[in-house]
Amino acid sequence: MTNANCIRILSVDGHPLFREGVAAVINSQSDMTLAGTASDGSEGIEAFRALRPDVILIDLRLPDRSGLDVIIAIRSEVPDARVIVLTTLEGDMGAQRALKAGARGYLLKSTPAQQMLDMIRQVHVGNKCVPPEICR
Repeated sequence: MTNANCIRILSVDGHPLFREGVAAVINSQSDMTLAGTASDGSEGIEAFRALRPDVILIDLRLPDRSGLDVIIAIRSEVPDARVIVLTTLEGDMGAQRALKAGARGYLLKSTPAQQMLDMIRQVHVGNKCVPPEICR
């Protein structure tokens, strides 16, 4: 694919090593590119404004604020922003709150890379994706 056709992704996570791992996985795909990264919520909002990525991967636990607050802030500016939560927080409550805030996908950081890539593709085309293990 040409770069213009690539799915552009913003990764917002407080852990540098995790961001680097996500970047390596994304950049190994011919149809995706990492548009940028942010280490906290404020950086994430600014990066979103500057980069206008197609899909945002965001942790719910960020150093400066809740990922939910960041999702709400981004979607208040761009209601159709496509957000996937990528977190360690298991259970219905986190997922329900994230989906209510406008997330279109919810993944645990323990998810295999291929499942994350598949979800990015699904969310990019407008689908909502919540794996069954999240809604136990």
